[in-house]
Amino acid sequence: IDVALVQSGNLSDEQATRLLSIGSVFYEPLLVVERSAWDSYHIAGGRIAIGAPGSGGNALARSLLDDQGVRDGEPPGTEFVEIAGQAAVDALLAGEVDSAILITSFDEPWVRTLFSDPGLRVTDFTLAEAFTRHDRFLRRLIIPAGLVDLRYELPPEDLQVIATTVSLVIRPDAHKALIPLFIESSRQQLSQGGLLAAPGEFPSAHGVEAPLADEALQYFQRGPSFFYRWLPISYASTATRLTIILIPLLTLMYPLFRLAGPAYRWATERRIYRWYRVLGRIERRMDAGDSAASLDSVQADLDRIDEQIRHMHVPTKYASNLFTL
Repeated sequence: IDVALVQSGNLSDEQATRLLSIGSVFYEPLLVVERSAWDSYHIAGGRIAIGAPGSGGNALARSLLDDQGVRDGEPPGTEFVEIAGQAAVDALLAGEVDSAILITSFDEPWVRTLFSDPGLRVTDFTLAEAFTRHDRFLRRLIIPAGLVDLRYELPPEDLQVIATTVSLVIRPDAHKALIPLFIESSRQQLSQGGLLAAPGEFPSAHGVEAPLADEALQYFQRGPSFFYRWLPISYASTATRLTIILIPLLTLMYPLFRLAGPAYRWATERRIYRWYRVLGRIERRMDAGDSAASLDSVQADLDRIDEQIRHMHVPTKYASNLFTL
């Protein structure tokens, strides 16, 4: 598997270091449901449905219960029952379990039963804020009155719950060009929000457990790069990486660019001015003697120098210096 949806709260520290997060994509609320006839305190001391064996909901339910000192058989009379979803709801209605911890989507058809059946009650999670402070991957959400069913006003009043986030994770050796594509696809699907998420809330860099991939962080901070909008993904990935390398390199090279102009001017003018040294030597020879033979030699040297200068090519900007010579 290269990419997966992973529920927060299920990765160990060792597992998290072996994966990279692309971003969180939606909430999964945790509902604590009790039989109305059962008088409980913190759902301890009864039969508790905690989710299917090996599921993320089962692991998270055990962890949250353990935080409050509730384990299978502790306090006495506490019994964990490993069922989930519709089976857990049926067991509640049949009196086979006293309470259930359900991590679900509001799209499930049996969610309405939790709020409409008089034999069940969804508890207001008064410790929601405290749990989110202890486990940073959790979020406190408010289920507003009427969210489940507007016609019958279910729930009849606002309820606070905790929710876990679901994240897209990727193997570190997977192609990094996939990351912005997954984020962009998620943004298109989730931009309008939902029952529990505000428009534009997902995908997000928050609520992830595995380290956020560098490509994902850059996307969330600056949006899709120019290259991903106009180039094939293989070229775009390479171009993006080169850009990251070139920006600091260009910063270091800026002083060299500033020196390039003066260095070029000096090199061009040096081609012209070096002939003045030659002419200076000829003038000193003329000052040393005035014989005809000496003057003929000087004239020959001047003709030779004139021929070489006439064949010299310099940029137009320096033509006046050459003309003066």
